[in-house]
Amino acid sequence: MAGRRKKIYTDGIYHVFNKTIHSNKIFLDIHNCHLFIKIIHYYRSMKARLSFSRFLDLPESDRNRIIIQLGDAKFFRVELLSYCLMPTHYHFLLKQNIDSGLSHFISLVMNSFTRHVNLETDGLGPIFLTKFKSEQIDNDEELKHVSRYIHLNPYTSKLVNNISALNKYPWTSYREYIAGEKRLCNINPVMSLFNNKRESYRDFVENHADYQRTLETVKHASRWK
Repeated sequence: MAGRRKKIYTDGIYHVFNKTIHSNKIFLDIHNCHLFIKIIHYYRSMKARLSFSRFLDLPESDRNRIIIQLGDAKFFRVELLSYCLMPTHYHFLLKQNIDSGLSHFISLVMNSFTRHVNLETDGLGPIFLTKFKSEQIDNDEELKHVSRYIHLNPYTSKLVNNISALNKYPWTSYREYIAGEKRLCNINPVMSLFNNKRESYRDFVENHADYQRTLETVKHASRWK
């Protein structure tokens, strides 16, 4: 990630996103989605001292011991607040906990994921564009709205046609927010802005869905003018 111009501040929150080279639909493959999430879970912690490949080769008892260590939040280089995997791209809402933690996390995840996919497919070279994009979240309003934007992506892009089915899309953190499922995210920074009421957050997201889809349609149409 050398050559990045934007400084990423410790304790700052960032919307981080990147897309695949040639818009390859890497996340239409369920196996790739599961693999990506496992790698995220592994490398967010500074306790991940082995490569993910070497970790997988350990005896089960050793893996289980490390998994317990990986769950200790005080060792997280980043906190994942929300995420969405789309066929050709990903979105993260991340809080950097240590200096250079965010860039290091993205680098480790991308390198590991690319290596595994290339080995399984006899592929060569990178899967994602070289530099990820990041936008700093400056206030609570931005935090709420970016979280909503991320969670609405499957509906906005028409992977989910009915807003009532949004919570069935498996590759986002949305159900962690509205159903209390525990998987990857620290939902407290966002949910505290809704008095920790799941229904309030659901209404905030889903009542804005058609407007966001309309904006996306207009944006794509404008490219052909």
